[in-house]
Amino acid sequence: TETSLPRLEEVIPGDPLPKVPVKVYPGKEEINQTFPGKWQEWTGGASRQLGEKADQGGEIIVDSQVFDQTDRSNPGYNRQMLAHELTHIALFPLTGNRTPPFLIEGLADYVAGIEDASLLKDQLRRGGSISPTLRNIYQPGGFSILLTTEAASLAYEEADTAVALLEQKYGNEKVLALLREFRRRENDRQDQDTLVNEVFRSVLGTSWSEFENEW
Repeated sequence: TETSLPRLEEVIPGDPLPKVPVKVYPGKEEINQTFPGKWQEWTGGASRQLGEKADQGGEIIVDSQVFDQTDRSNPGYNRQMLAHELTHIALFPLTGNRTPPFLIEGLADYVAGIEDASLLKDQLRRGGSISPTLRNIYQPGGFSILLTTEAASLAYEEADTAVALLEQKYGNEKVLALLREFRRRENDRQDQDTLVNEVFRSVLGTSWSEFENEW
């Protein structure tokens, strides 16, 4: 993760991160005993907020079985996974319960340097429908309902390409401004579709539909 810190500090400037504990479990059964209902089959690592306040930091949870399997099949990916989870912890103060999950996951992958979008490209070439859609993963909890590895991979690729477009077209300051505005409005009462559209218009000067079409 040390190699990702300069990029993390560039993308999310602010106070340096404190040391982050990493808890390693033998497998998902032991993790589920500690965090019931919080672990899915495609999850190899996750970050968890410590305490009720965003600035209290967090910890990284690792499934050692998945970690070892991944290390054999895809050397180097685990470094990116840890950088991804470290970015989540850095983002805790900037995110709230109405922040679109695709922004959170896509920005974490952006920092970690995860750029593969082969599954998404393949589905687009075939001309079939995409599920989940980008709109599905701007809903709160949009990633937590993904039940298969393929659905999760596709959702992450959608998030990655959407955030890459935001960074390229609008710049990092605007991406951070989106996060802050969603955090500021986390107690607004309107539905998520309306909120996302209003925040995109106020921060980027474009509607959600216009952005989605361009993506």
